[in-house]
Amino acid sequence: MPIFSYKAKDRRGEIVAGNLDADSRAAATARLQAMGLFPIAIQGGEERSAAGPSRVKRALKVELRRGGRIRSEDLADFYRQMSDLIGAGVPLVKALGIVKNQTPNSALQGVLSQVSSDVQGGDTFAGALDKHPRTFTRLTVALVRAGETGGLLDETLNRIADYAESQDELRAKVKSALAYPMVMVIVGVIAVVVLLTFVMPKVLTIFDELDQTLPAITQVLIAITEFLPKYWLPIVGGAGVLYVLGRRYIKSPTGALRYHTTLLKVPKLGDLILKREVAAFARTLGSLLRNGVPILNAPPVVVNMVAIGEETGHLPDVLLRVAESYETQVERSVKTLTSFIEPIIILVLGLVVGFIVMAMLLPIFSIDPTQGTGV
Repeated sequence: MPIFSYKAKDRRGEIVAGNLDADSRAAATARLQAMGLFPIAIQGGEERSAAGPSRVKRALKVELRRGGRIRSEDLADFYRQMSDLIGAGVPLVKALGIVKNQTPNSALQGVLSQVSSDVQGGDTFAGALDKHPRTFTRLTVALVRAGETGGLLDETLNRIADYAESQDELRAKVKSALAYPMVMVIVGVIAVVVLLTFVMPKVLTIFDELDQTLPAITQVLIAITEFLPKYWLPIVGGAGVLYVLGRRYIKSPTGALRYHTTLLKVPKLGDLILKREVAAFARTLGSLLRNGVPILNAPPVVVNMVAIGEETGHLPDVLLRVAESYETQVERSVKTLTSFIEPIIILVLGLVVGFIVMAMLLPIFSIDPTQGTGV
C-alpha cells in the first residue's frame, strides 16, 4: 500500500505533518478528514486501484490500442442513458452492457467493455472509470465517486450529462460564430493562390515583351511569384518545425505561463478567455459541491461571490448561476469578437488582392502608346 506524507491543520489551526498508508490520494484525504485534520498538502505514492497498477496499465493499453475518437456527445449520451437505467433499478453491470451495445462508437464500446469487466471484478464504478483518463476526466471520476458514496449515482450521472451538454453547446456556439470568418480566410487564401499560380504567369509573358522598366510594385510581385515555387518546400517544412517547437514550448510550465499571460493581454480575446475560464471554474466547483465532494477536494475558492453563497447556504446553486451568467457573457463576447474580426479580415484580404491587381495593371497602364509606331 502506498505511503503518503502530509501537512495539515488541526482544529486549533496548528500545522501538523506525518505519514500514512492509503490506497490513493483521495483515500488519504478522507482519512485525514476523519481524524479531524484539514489537509494542506499530500505527497507520495501513486494512486492505485484495488485491482493493482498492472490492471490500470492494461486498461490504458486497451484504450490506446483501440484508438478512434470518442466525442463529447457520445459521452453525454452515455451518462444520460446510465442515469436513466440506474434510476429505473437496472444493476450497474447490466446497464453498462446495455449502453455498450447501443452506442455506435466502437472506441467507446471497447472502453465500456473494459469498465464492465473491472466492475464485475470488484472495482467501484469510479475506480473503473479512473483507469481511462483519456476518456473520463478527473472531474467526472470525482463526481461519480461522490455519487456512489452518497447513493445518488443516477442523479450524479444526470448532472454530469447536463454539464457535458452545456459545455458542448457553448463550444458549438463559439464554433458557429467563428465559422464565417474562417470561411472568409479560406476563400481569400484560395483567391490569392489562384492569382499567383495561374493568372500571374500569363501576365508575366506580356511584361516580358514590354521594352520598358516595370513599376516597383510589379517587380516585388514578380520576385514573390518566382521565390515561392522554388522554396515552397523549405517554407512549409520550416513552418511545420516552428509549429511543433512552439507546441512543445507552450506545453512546458514556463511556456504555458507566458503564452496564456500574453493571450489574456490581447484586447477582446483576453476578456473572452477570462470569462470562459471563470464559467468553467464556477460550474466545476458547483457540480463538485452539489454532489457532495468536500470543499478541500474541490478547486481553490477565489471568487468573491463564493462568500455570498457560503453566507446564504446556497453555494452550489450560486456557483452554477454564476457559470450560466458567464457562459452567456462568453457567447456575447464571441459575437462581439467576430464582428470585430470580420472587417479586419476583409481589409487584409482587400489589401492583398488589391496589391496583386495593381501590380498587374500598372505596367499595362504605363505602356507608351507611341512605342513601336515610329512617331
